[in-house]
Amino acid sequence: MDDLKKQHFVVLGGCDIGARPIDLHLKAFSNLNVNISENAGYIDCSCDTIMGAKIHLDFPSVGATQNAMLVAVLAKGTTIISNAAMEPEIVDLQNFLNKMGAKIVGAGTNEIVICGVEKLRSTGYQVMTDRIEAGTLLCAAAITGGKLTLTKVIPQHLTPVLEKLKQCRV
Repeated sequence: MDDLKKQHFVVLGGCDIGARPIDLHLKAFSNLNVNISENAGYIDCSCDTIMGAKIHLDFPSVGATQNAMLVAVLAKGTTIISNAAMEPEIVDLQNFLNKMGAKIVGAGTNEIVICGVEKLRSTGYQVMTDRIEAGTLLCAAAITGGKLTLTKVIPQHLTPVLEKLKQCRV
């Protein structure tokens, strides 16, 4: 019965883009009382209890911020992530988790505070549109002289791309 209480998850390494270190992710997990071991190319993470902690990211990594949020949401106590990534995807993850019953504030700033909850509930949620994909499509249309209409895109998430396209008089 005690084994059923033990938290357990596996982190898969690697990225098709190229070398993408996961040291920030593992450091955050370790701060949250997670035991980490490597075995046959897999990273095994386990703990009896996830404990809230102060996590300082050496770099404001989107993936490390998201993973720390996902683990910390079920921690005992409060977790503070400093030097957190501030991208819109972080805000969207906060909104999704809060809709599930999480208690997270600060996404979109460099400090996120997560008060751990015992469990999350199921919910429906519309994930934000992919701003990178939308920007790529806009650039493709501009390069080819085509016309394109994107729907359900949040223009504020595309400000840098839209400004550069305006500078190019596209």
